[in-house]
Amino acid sequence: MKKALKLLFSVVCFSMLSLSACGGNASPAHEHTWSGGWSSDATNHWHECETCGAKKDEAAHEYDNDHDAICNVCGYERSLGNHVAESSWSHDSAHHWHACQHLGCELTFDYAKHSFDDDHDTTCECGYVRDIGDHAPKSTWRKDDTHHWHDCQHEGCELKFDFNEHTADLHGFCDTCGEYLGQLKDMPYNDNYSVENRADFGTLAAGTYYYRIKFSILSGSLNVISSNMSSESYVFYWKNYTTKVWMQSGDTCEVGPINTYDAFGYLVITLTSQVTNVYITYYTHISR
Repeated sequence: MKKALKLLFSVVCFSMLSLSACGGNASPAHEHTWSGGWSSDATNHWHECETCGAKKDEAAHEYDNDHDAICNVCGYERSLGNHVAESSWSHDSAHHWHACQHLGCELTFDYAKHSFDDDHDTTCECGYVRDIGDHAPKSTWRKDDTHHWHDCQHEGCELKFDFNEHTADLHGFCDTCGEYLGQLKDMPYNDNYSVENRADFGTLAAGTYYYRIKFSILSGSLNVISSNMSSESYVFYWKNYTTKVWMQSGDTCEVGPINTYDAFGYLVITLTSQVTNVYITYYTHISR
């Protein structure tokens, strides 16, 4: 009889415990309502349920480097103490930085890759000097419509020296390489000074026109023989290749001595009204 009572008591207790676990006073389940903003502590950030405090997306703070104080994800601001950058640069073969003034501190400021003006610039702003071999520029200019440069003397090398944009001088020519920064036409050229040259320009409307005269000589001049324009309508200029100053020579273009071949003088025609069958005949006087 006692065994039967004990068995009955055990069954009743088990049933009551089961009912309590399945219902009764158990907390009902709910859908999390996640906060749109970040929660954080000194180490991590997360999104928190506004109802129960559960966490998701928990992760460590992210910073650009050791001296960046603001987490890139949540905006948490950490304390870096009173670290101060050295004024002088430190560097290795690839990067440069400012070290912290505190002895033993490993914080780095302004950490970045070395930068150079172009492929043949050897010195970074931090003072690091790289080795680019024995590259050297050619003496003659290369140019296109917008830039000029010197090629490397080594055949096939793509390094460019003195690469810069053209800069216009008084008459619209690049002050560095001589490239005309507009529409330039070549006048007829003959290397024999005793041969008369004739330049026919056709009909020109009112305006200013630029023409180039080539001198493949060490020095020389150009003299007008005849023209159907008034002398005030045209003027020759030449550039002093030492001072790089433009000189006006009336109806004569003096181009030497310049110590180089393929020199150029320039003719500027300015018309206040249209002129038909415009021409100039001239001699080139050379001195070798």
